[in-house]
Amino acid sequence: KATDTQGGLISVGAGSNPQHLTQARHGGMAGDNLAYRVSVKHQTTNDLSREDGEDANDATNQAQALFRIDATPT
Repeated sequence: KATDTQGGLISVGAGSNPQHLTQARHGGMAGDNLAYRVSVKHQTTNDLSREDGEDANDATNQAQALFRIDATPT
């Protein structure tokens, strides 16, 4: 629920695969009965290797944006 994730969060990670991962989220209230959450995520991965040692040419670059609203009837 959006009410469970109030405030902000930023997360950054790096490694061999995924090579890069960044996430940001913010949640809040709009009035007494409406909770919201907005989040974005970006991730890149490196090429994996084939059995012969060559690159598999399967690197990725992904972005995602999410929005959620939870309303309580009055």
